[in-house]
Order: sequence, then structure tokens, then C-alpha cells
Amino acid sequence: PKGPAVATRGVVVFVHGGAWGSGKPWMYRLASIPFLEMGLAVAIVGYRTYPDADVDGQVEDVERAMEDLARRRPDLLQNNRGGGISALVGHSTGAHISFLTVLKRSKAHMEAEKQGKESKDVFINSFIGLSGVYNIQNHFEFESGRGVEEMSPLKPVCGFSVENFIENSACFRLEQCLLDQEREECDVAEEVELVDHLPQMLFVHGVLDDTVPYTSTQKIVDAILSIESSDVEEKCHEILLEDVGHSDTVMHLMFGGKTRDSLVDWFQSWSLFSECDDES
Repeated sequence: PKGPAVATRGVVVFVHGGAWGSGKPWMYRLASIPFLEMGLAVAIVGYRTYPDADVDGQVEDVERAMEDLARRRPDLLQNNRGGGISALVGHSTGAHISFLTVLKRSKAHMEAEKQGKESKDVFINSFIGLSGVYNIQNHFEFESGRGVEEMSPLKPVCGFSVENFIENSACFRLEQCLLDQEREECDVAEEVELVDHLPQMLFVHGVLDDTVPYTSTQKIVDAILSIESSDVEEKCHEILLEDVGHSDTVMHLMFGGKTRDSLVDWFQSWSLFSECDDES
């Protein structure tokens, strides 16, 4: 139901992990604490888990959740650029789903600008990925090495084949967005870059993660920083945390720790807050 308007700096959307096949929003309510302490509202959203949806269906669910939030509670979005959400935050496979959502939305905004139109999609001002999976084929090989590939939902939810694993990887979809940009540049008078439509991005991973290796984050960050643009280094940030495991990153949000401290420092240094505070 639509609630009363409240004064906030903005709203964070949190997407839980669970290997694409488990997890409920109520389990992660305490992850909202550091954002609430910064004056942000928090929406912890659910999505259909396997076998009720594949990866694309889960991305659609996250998109629908953001659209529904914007429709029901526009007051929570009004302090952000473009009337958008302050941050889309995902942990583990939730980071994978969330970053695919970011790429899909960024591409749509880029294409709308090329056509001289204004995108009606909810704008995502920043993305925070905690212990994320960004290359499905690499992660399937990792799970195979651990002997859990047949019990993990990864294979069915991401399409069963190597080709589909690659296609459902954030690294591949980023590459495809850039290829689309190159193909379409000759059709527009003014160059439009994907980087201009990407949000601020923070990728956090624990070095001791034995569920999703921290190299997963390193590789997606390397792929983003390889984009030929003077703005990309200002938008993409990586934090690798010593002595931190897979579940630690989300538990730190709940109970305190390195992840919460790093995230809050990054978030508060971001210009969104000063802009909103100056306007208030």
C-alpha cells in the first residue's frame, strides 16, 4: 500500500543472493541499517527464484520492483538525479542480477538519447555489487571444481550450455553493449557513449571468499576500465577486503564490519549527497 510521504535523501533497492534458487527479502532486513543511518529509505525486493524463473525473468522482476516503487512512492525518488533510485545493491547472485539490470537500463537510456527521446525507465544513480558473480562460465567451472555443479541452480537458471552461460554473463553483455554502441555511432550526428549512461559503480569482494572468488570482481572491473573513455575511472571503483569471506560482506551490513565502513565512506564521498543537501 502507498504510505505517507517522508523526508529522505533517497532510496536504496537491495537484491539478495541465494544461488538464483533461494532466499527471501525478510532474511535481509538488517542489511538496511547502514543506509537508514545515512537518511536513505530502503526497499528489499524479492524476485522469482529457480525453478520459477531464469536469469532474464529475475532481471525483469527487479525492473518491475523498481517501477512499482517509483509509481507507489515517488516521494522517495524525488531527491535523486532523474527522479531515480539512489543505489541498486546486490549480494552474490543478487549482484549478478542487479548488474544485468544496470546494463539493460543503461543501454535503453543510451538508445533513447540517440533517438532524441527521453527514457521513461527509472534511473539508477549508483550500483553496489557485493561478492558478485559476473562471469557464468568461469563460475560454472569453479563450481565443477568443488563438485557442486549438479546441485547448484546455476546450470538450469543460466541456460544449460556454454553458449548460454556466456550470454548470461555480465562481462559478455557489457561487451555487447559496447559493440552495439560502435555499430550505431555512424547513424547519429553526435557520439553517444554507454559510459555516460552507466551509474556510479562500486564493486566489493572479500579476498577469502571461497564461494565466489574475488577474481570475479577483478575481471568485471578490468572489463569496465578497459572502455575507452576519460570518465570511466571516475565511475568505477573496486574494494578488495582482506580477511573477508563470501557471507561476511552482507553480514557486515547487518552487524558492522569492513564492508559497511567501506561502503559508507564511498557513499558519503559521492556527490549525490552534497547536491541533495544543497538543494534542501
